[in-house]
Amino acid sequence: LWRRGAAMNVDNGTQWTARVERIRDEARAATSPRRAARHWVDAGRLLEVAGGDPVGAEAAYRAALSADASDLVSARHLRRLLERVGRWEEVEPLLLREAEQAESASDRGGLYLRLGTLLMERLGRIEDAREALRLVGDRWRPLALPSEALQQGRRHLCTVDGATRAVWLLWQDASGHARRWQWTGESWQETSVSLPLGAVPIGVDERLAVMAGDPPMVGRVVMRAFQACVPMPSDAAVLSWGDGFAAVRVRGAQVEWAECAAGAEGFSPWMPIAEQRSVASRWFHVPVLGVLSLGALMLAFLVRSVAGDAASAVSPVIMPKAQRLLALLIDAAPAGGAALLAFDADFERLLVPPFWSLDLADAMPYLFMTIGTVGFGAIEEAVGARSLGKRLLGGAVLGQDGVPAVWWRHVVRNLFKGLVMLSPLIAVPAVLSPRGVGVPETITRTVVVRG
Repeated sequence: LWRRGAAMNVDNGTQWTARVERIRDEARAATSPRRAARHWVDAGRLLEVAGGDPVGAEAAYRAALSADASDLVSARHLRRLLERVGRWEEVEPLLLREAEQAESASDRGGLYLRLGTLLMERLGRIEDAREALRLVGDRWRPLALPSEALQQGRRHLCTVDGATRAVWLLWQDASGHARRWQWTGESWQETSVSLPLGAVPIGVDERLAVMAGDPPMVGRVVMRAFQACVPMPSDAAVLSWGDGFAAVRVRGAQVEWAECAAGAEGFSPWMPIAEQRSVASRWFHVPVLGVLSLGALMLAFLVRSVAGDAASAVSPVIMPKAQRLLALLIDAAPAGGAALLAFDADFERLLVPPFWSLDLADAMPYLFMTIGTVGFGAIEEAVGARSLGKRLLGGAVLGQDGVPAVWWRHVVRNLFKGLVMLSPLIAVPAVLSPRGVGVPETITRTVVVRG
């Protein structure tokens, strides 16, 4: 997403509109609800982060949910957007959906506590918020909140520690006085803490982390009193990180972070965060290609063992392997150029075959190039026994008996040639063969010759 944002000039209205429309078209043309939802989320993130268009972003997130009602990513982005504009009534069902579909117990507990906080603080429905859910083993049971914690008009923060299953609650009144509770397993244990006026909690646990002061400082509560540690970086979000702090900021298309270890005098230099790509449900092509490759090799050995080597009446001159490789590059050049333009990709990405990538999206330009090469090659060879590259280098495809092959052999040969391009490991037999006969030639009983 950040790479998409960086690749476009947001100051150019025409280019910006075209890019967003392109992603929307991809979403409308998607073959599965999940893929359509991903495209709509990409469009929404670009509109929200790079374009500053919350209305368009909301429409994109809702379109993602319409395409795939179970998509939690779009629900999370839409909820966060609605929270920013204070539309709390619409936040409630989204937060409830996230809680019901959360994968881990700790995430589910935190979301239910957040829902209770929303009902009490923002919507004033105290009766609905009187119970929070807490995980006990693998089961949930109601946990009554302290009566003092149900008072309105106080800023609060709730967290659930997934490791210790501890529940922390924090309320702070307008004077800065704060009250903190921890669930001990049988009852709530309260401790009073003293925070500066206007302090903002950023992490509630045994060592409370807060931000306060002017200029703002981040620190922790030690012995019930706030102790400032280091100045807060400008234009950054600060999080509690172990015994220290971490800061995250966005610079153009790059996300950076800095760390402040316990006892340090300041934050470390800013470091870029490497792009993390999700490969869930997108690596299925690897085992499929593996099975097809193994099947092609077995079929080639079977054909060779049954049919043997055909006797040639004319003793054709075999085309050298280097020239065959050059002919293949010539055949792939037009489709490769079209793939670069269609996917707005660089040359490095064009050379990533699906078998070497766990994310099929990274290999789409190469897949597009392969389909184009195989399609045009099959038509050219079925009509004239030679493709563009072979025509330029003086080569042709004949039967192993030295006579022209029927048209369907050329079509089948090109289909298996496409499999070789997708899974280059199948090219090993052609490299080892003295005559350069590979899997496609063995199966179709053809040979590439000069002349």
